[in-house]
Amino acid sequence: MKKIIRLTESQLSRVIKRIVEEVEDSETANLSPDSYYLDLVRVLKTTLPKPITGAKYCFSDKFLANSFKELGLYAKCKDDKCKKEVVTHLYKLYKIQSGDPVSKFDSDDEDLNDLCNLKTNPRKDDIIVYINLPNS
Repeated sequence: MKKIIRLTESQLSRVIKRIVEEVEDSETANLSPDSYYLDLVRVLKTTLPKPITGAKYCFSDKFLANSFKELGLYAKCKDDKCKKEVVTHLYKLYKIQSGDPVSKFDSDDEDLNDLCNLKTNPRKDDIIVYINLPNS
């Protein structure tokens, strides 16, 4: 037996919105936590600056992903634009300039950038990541 249900436009839009939210939640649930945080690192690397020939990122993807995880950084969104806004709110990339003093980099910078020796030899054009804390 078939039933005909009449819905107003607002009722129909609520039903559609609920279905879309459920689908998005199930897709997010299917991502493993590690792959989710690695995806945030990928999104951060799309921001400028980028390393030039001979230079490198001073952080490993996995190490930075673990930092995101420890911090509890989570963006409940699917598109890269939204993820980029969340990630770049706290983390920034910086290209080391010639003449940057060693004192410019603090211990947090050294901890995040495990692939470079910032304490004794910051290399020109290498890219570091730092936490962008708001001024208090």
